[in-house]
Amino acid sequence: KDFVAQDNRFRALENTPVSRLYGLMHCWRLSTDKYMAGLIDGTIVEGDLTGAGNFVFNQDALWTAVRDPEAQVAIVLRFPPNQRGVDRKHAFWDLPRLYHKQYFQLMGKTIFSRGTRLSAGAVVEVIEISGDDWREKVLQHVASAPNVSALIHHR
Repeated sequence: KDFVAQDNRFRALENTPVSRLYGLMHCWRLSTDKYMAGLIDGTIVEGDLTGAGNFVFNQDALWTAVRDPEAQVAIVLRFPPNQRGVDRKHAFWDLPRLYHKQYFQLMGKTIFSRGTRLSAGAVVEVIEISGDDWREKVLQHVASAPNVSALIHHR
């Protein structure tokens, strides 16, 4: 199965003031209408992307998924199990007339101290869906998918 492995690494070469550092950002088409996430404790969270202009969902997750019924796909992002965010963590900005933007925030307002290294990773996978079977297909996929840490080399 095809996938994209993201391995983003950050290193401060000098003390640098930071207001936010996003380790991952993804823009999803406006035709994405639902999201789902698997939390660290095994809970599944689901919601709608309606273009309300606010942030929806804001928790650490092992994986997230969005549904694009127009393209008949679900896009799944899987994360290393020890990857934790701050402030926005994993969050969707539910923008009207533009896109739905997914964030993973590594660092909040602070000094990124010289020599500090941070990393963020994800495996991005696309699953074909038809109709309302997306939930079952995503859950089946994440249950049987290979270990993320083996696919992202910095972990």
